Amino acid sequence: MVQLVLGCLCSQLLALSGCYNCTTCMVKSSAKYKTSMSLTSDFRGDSKLVARNEAGPITVCPADVPDCQIKAGIYAPAPTRGQAREIGEGAKVRAEPNEGTVRVTVDRPHLEDKQNVWVDLKIVIPQEAHGPLDLETEFGRVVCRQTTSQSIVAKSSFGSMDITCSEACPPDINANVETEFGKVRFKAPPDFQGDIDLGTEFGSTKTAIPIVRGDLSYSSKRGSTGEGKGKVSLHTSFGSVRLR
Repeated sequence: MVQLVLGCLCSQLLALSGCYNCTTCMVKSSAKYKTSMSLTSDFRGDSKLVARNEAGPITVCPADVPDCQIKAGIYAPAPTRGQAREIGEGAKVRAEPNEGTVRVTVDRPHLEDKQNVWVDLKIVIPQEAHGPLDLETEFGRVVCRQTTSQSIVAKSSFGSMDITCSEACPPDINANVETEFGKVRFKAPPDFQGDIDLGTEFGSTKTAIPIVRGDLSYSSKRGSTGEGKGKVSLHTSFGSVRLR
């Protein structure tokens, strides 16, 4: 019976992943208007990055650049090419610096029935950037590569989460990563020590970091490792959670 239930859950997880991939492919392939835009913003090493998207993924990665560079791929499905062009040209990406924070947002035009707009948001920040990250999308993945940030908040209502900390990332990182539907993958700093909180409603949790004190079960792992003050909280309602 247990194997049967687990098999059903695995099938549902695969279907969910396929549903997301099919939806994104369908939106992009059916788009009758496609465009892109690029913009830059001043960005200090300790600047905080806030990114908000409604329909589309957010990807953040470091590079040898002097500022924050944003690239957006815009896809607009609609009944006619004219409507699609109007929607695509009406979608705007903004980067607003204010008192040490750079806020990147996507403005969507008013949409009627059978109209949509999808924005792939890629943000490149300087390699030395170590300020807080606050990333959120309603429908889409959140991917963060080789981050050195000590504070990470990443959320999605429908999409997987994939966060990788660099070797230079502080060991007392504070990370809160959650999605409603999708898997969560997180690579902690090499010397991470602190509290660990992993949980899923339907799926499994696994950690390559030993938890020496805490409660461990198939779908939940809570405890601590070492004596540090770091904290990693990874949660999904429907999907698996992996910490390494």
